[in-house]
Amino acid sequence: MIWRIARKELLGNLITMRFSVGTALFLALVVLFTSVLISDYRQKLDHYNERVARNSERLRNQMTYKNLKPDIYKPPEVLSVFSRGVEDNIAKEVQISIASVPVPKGAYTAKNPLLSVFPVLDIVLIFKLVISILILLFVYDAISGEKEDKTLALMLSNSVPRHQVLLGKFIGGMITISIPITIGFLAAGLILSVSPTVNLAASEWLRIVLMYLVSLIMAGALCCLGLFFSSITRQASETLIFLFFLWVLFVLVVPNSSSFMAAKISPVKSRREIDSQITEFHRELGNKVRDFYRQYPRTDYYYVQSDATEPGGYYHWYASKSQVRLEQGLYAFSEPLQIDYADRAWQLEKSYLESLKKQKKLASTLSLISPLSVYEILVSALARSDAASFERFYEQAVEYRRQLIDYLNDKKAFSSIRYFATVKEEHLFDVKNIEEYSALRKKYENVKAEHLNLDDLPRFSFKPESPADTLKRILPGFGLLCFIGVLFFICAFVAFLKYDVR
Repeated sequence: MIWRIARKELLGNLITMRFSVGTALFLALVVLFTSVLISDYRQKLDHYNERVARNSERLRNQMTYKNLKPDIYKPPEVLSVFSRGVEDNIAKEVQISIASVPVPKGAYTAKNPLLSVFPVLDIVLIFKLVISILILLFVYDAISGEKEDKTLALMLSNSVPRHQVLLGKFIGGMITISIPITIGFLAAGLILSVSPTVNLAASEWLRIVLMYLVSLIMAGALCCLGLFFSSITRQASETLIFLFFLWVLFVLVVPNSSSFMAAKISPVKSRREIDSQITEFHRELGNKVRDFYRQYPRTDYYYVQSDATEPGGYYHWYASKSQVRLEQGLYAFSEPLQIDYADRAWQLEKSYLESLKKQKKLASTLSLISPLSVYEILVSALARSDAASFERFYEQAVEYRRQLIDYLNDKKAFSSIRYFATVKEEHLFDVKNIEEYSALRKKYENVKAEHLNLDDLPRFSFKPESPADTLKRILPGFGLLCFIGVLFFICAFVAFLKYDVR
């Protein structure tokens, strides 16, 4: 009997205008959004490849260790077509320098960049808007509508158990809504697979399958919610009003109000105090370097400083011996000190970033009362476009900076001539007057400078989160979405047992 009722519900839904129009609209939007977002991904990928190639060229032409400031990049996520998350809110490019620890550039805005208040255009948005409405339109009259038509009393008069009726309607509704969901994912997957820009690995196909399963569970939870309200109202129009109110609450009110409330309950620390302390660090560092420099006589007149061909300042082309010895001592003193002050400033930055993350976590917690918000959190995690993916990138950037510092220490670079100059030890000279300097300048100005050999320099390669680690991270949210669905079904079952069909 369950399958007969389910078959009746399915056939009844398939012949309705709302099914054909809703499915066609959903499919058209999925195709449109996927095509547009793949084009956007292609542009981001081209920009990423161009920047990586430019950075490699800079490293090949590097003249001194002082100018060694490699840029690292987070590659664009192809699955961001499903959920863009906070991808557009945080910088995906970092310059690695001993003078500063990498921090998310997007964090320095008036508002928390981790809080996505306004929805972005992606496939998740289509599901939140179109599929959720379709589900409610399919189930709003499943119980109360049949009561108005007097068919529910007739069905139950034939000794059909109520739980079989409810299960049959749930299964029929789920099969109905799974059709556009399946078609939508197949269409998106097909467009991704035939795109010459996209090359999906097995792990990414696995993530798409998991998104599909999460979408079905979300649909099941909304279907049970519709059955519950249809079982406590006497008219289908009342059910539709209640469900539309909840839809507005889940889609618009909860996500925006949770971000607003999180900002009020857990305000972000003021940047003014942190910036003031960091400025004081820089002033203190500058004073120590100047005090060290004043201990030695100046010989600026006897060296030439040539403009670097790559970004990063100047390097000495040739210089007097006294000037080189002075700067060797200066950099041997100042650069370790600069690293220490940068690490101290980073501790202040971390406290600010922790307040941003705390606010984001609170907003996510407050939004969990909406199954659609839970669904969005899960899909953005599977798409690797959530805040955790960017935290992972910046954690690896901090680690790469440490590798760069260890590399420079192993090379004894801070006390080396090659830290700031291309001049060789045998080409250093001592002069007493301008005539000697001019003669030596002519002698050495055609000496060819050699690029640094950076073949042993550690290279940065972003290591994205594995599907297994993502599953561990989203397991609580996945369990919560299942719990919400089960809870709504139990409520619908209890309400239907007490429902007056007369």
